[in-house]
Amino acid sequence: MFTAGPSDGDGFDRGAFPQNTMIDPSVSYAAWRAANFTAAQTGAGLGDPGADPDGDGLINALEYAIDKNPLVPDNSPGLFSGLMAPNFLTVSARKAAYLPHAFFSADYVGDVAIWTFPTNAITVENSAARFVARDDTPIGTKPKNFLRLKVTLLP
Repeated sequence: MFTAGPSDGDGFDRGAFPQNTMIDPSVSYAAWRAANFTAAQTGAGLGDPGADPDGDGLINALEYAIDKNPLVPDNSPGLFSGLMAPNFLTVSARKAAYLPHAFFSADYVGDVAIWTFPTNAITVENSAARFVARDDTPIGTKPKNFLRLKVTLLP
């Protein structure tokens, strides 16, 4: 899922952002779901935030937050970057600036099997177009570490 792309030298992808950057507060998840799924698909659970009807590994909540089509598989480079930028485990994601009903955050743990008490990652950037967060410990100082991007849908 993590890919690298063109950058400004800091390791973060700067691929093309959605053309429409006008914030539209009326575009809630419910409105997005109604625009992308039929009543039958919604009734079958395909429009649920945790569903992945196109099987591309991106759940609907994330497809909404980054303005992708939930019914067309997307493996485009540049959606996410998991590069190490200045020696820290880092995650970067493009955001759909005009869909303000999604909150981006990240956390990390040393063992993915026990993600019970994660630590909040350090937010490097949380602009309308991009979210970047990193671990607080330089690479190599822990035996292993895992960083997770989270998207929370807002009302």
